[in-house]
Amino acid sequence: MIRRIEFPGSRPGNPLVNALVIAGGALVFAALVLFSLLAFLVVAGLVALLAAVIGVRTWWLRRRRPGTPRPRATGEVIEGEYRRVPTRGDERHAGD
Repeated sequence: MIRRIEFPGSRPGNPLVNALVIAGGALVFAALVLFSLLAFLVVAGLVALLAAVIGVRTWWLRRRRPGTPRPRATGEVIEGEYRRVPTRGDERHAGD
């Protein structure tokens, strides 16, 4: 024996109400599809923009003049000392 579960008001007998429910459901479904398409396009646009920024940045860092070798890190430390040589402009601000 098959039992049917029915909720109150679940089966309107009016065919006009049935048509309106179907049309409303179709409109809601269409709105959800369009909204998901819009969300996908926004996310895809952001990913494309991020890829373009990273690509331009990578190109900018890797570009160099033809024939110019890139300096290589040798791991050596250059040590030295320095002295400050006074100039004429320093005498004017010595009292500050």
